[in-house]
Amino acid sequence: MQKRVARSRQTLIGKQVHLEYDGPRYDHYGRLLAYLWVDGVMLNELLLEEGFAHVAYAYHPPYKHYQRYVHAQMRAKISRKGIWAEEFFNGLLF
Repeated sequence: MQKRVARSRQTLIGKQVHLEYDGPRYDHYGRLLAYLWVDGVMLNELLLEEGFAHVAYAYHPPYKHYQRYVHAQMRAKISRKGIWAEEFFNGLLF
């Protein structure tokens, strides 16, 4: 998680961001559901592609960028990045 936070900070500090909504704005836990764009890059997708996140449940599909997320995660898995790295991955949750 520390690496994910560091990567997010590196990408976001000093930048203006744009939130894109798709479906409900909050989930039943009160979390904001949005695509986060910075300098034309979707941070959500970047974190997936670098193996710092994984695709969770989609309660109200279809979401506009869902397939992008799935493909970004697949690229991270194939490249064994982040949580998909051999030393990290034990097959417990993913």
